[in-house]
Amino acid sequence: MIKVLIVDDEELNRDIIKRFGNWEVYGMNIVGEAADGLEAIRFIVEWSPDIVITDMRMPGMDGTELLHWIHEQFPAIKLIVVSGYDDFVYMKQAILSKAKDYLLKPIDPIELNAILRVCRDEIESDMATEQAGVFDIELMKLIKNAMPAIASYFSDLDADNVRAAFRQLAAQIDAYKRLEAFEMERVYQEYLFLLNELMVKNLVDGDPLPLEAFRCSSWETVVEELAKLYVSKIEALIHQRKYKKKLNLQDIKSYIEINFARPITVEKIAQVYFVSYVYLSRAFKSEFAINITDYIQKLRLEKAKEWIVFNQIPIKAVAEMCGYEDIAYFYRVFKKYFGISPGEMRKKQEGS
Repeated sequence: MIKVLIVDDEELNRDIIKRFGNWEVYGMNIVGEAADGLEAIRFIVEWSPDIVITDMRMPGMDGTELLHWIHEQFPAIKLIVVSGYDDFVYMKQAILSKAKDYLLKPIDPIELNAILRVCRDEIESDMATEQAGVFDIELMKLIKNAMPAIASYFSDLDADNVRAAFRQLAAQIDAYKRLEAFEMERVYQEYLFLLNELMVKNLVDGDPLPLEAFRCSSWETVVEELAKLYVSKIEALIHQRKYKKKLNLQDIKSYIEINFARPITVEKIAQVYFVSYVYLSRAFKSEFAINITDYIQKLRLEKAKEWIVFNQIPIKAVAEMCGYEDIAYFYRVFKKYFGISPGEMRKKQEGS
């Protein structure tokens, strides 16, 4: 198991990280927690963790000093910085210490797990010592930032926009730097992992794609190959859904549970499953005794309650993470559903 140390002076923040990480999926084990830099150093010397996730502002030895010490003494450790401050000094130290990423609070679970996956891959492939100082944070951000849109287009069976998103990613990376061979391979591997996850989430028939090395001399070839793979799986999914003899309502329920935070509608779901939205609405309500719109809202609001009450995530961030772009609308819907506003619910929980 890959050993992980979490360093933050606030227990709540450590709990959020523990709750959001897909530790078992990535073969990771949280072997310790520390409230400041000195405590973290004692733990690192004794347990030799593979990954350290650290806050920056802490009493005593803060994150800046801790990062510097780890970089000097244990350069093979993968560093992930989590901070509530978009501070140049902190970010500069993270870059100098070869941190894998700089995540701003409130933590986005998708971002956290994306960088955990990167760390896992580097450790397992024994590439850490060769590449940790070369594969930079900005390049990883470009790779990661394109993923949500590509994943969304894939779930909508939108092959044209998948191709366009890969072309845009290629242009952004070209404008940033000329990729080395190992960086091209890393991009390819990252998007293979994402495609395999999307295949599972969207119930695509067939085995996951083998995570083989893909070496080539051209970045354009990498992008073309990735776009071709994604489109081929979209076409397979279209064929799978379009020509099924019977609509599987459990599949649709699973699709909603995976995509509830996206701006999905009954019409959109019907479109990606190639059925009439009137038929879909009736069949879903008959099967589950709730209409699709209410089910989507239920999933969103129950998740919002969990994040507000138990994770103490800022309400604006919760609204956005649950698919509500209009914060005022989120407040109205939340209060109508629970009979109490998000803020009042949080205060009530804190007082109990």
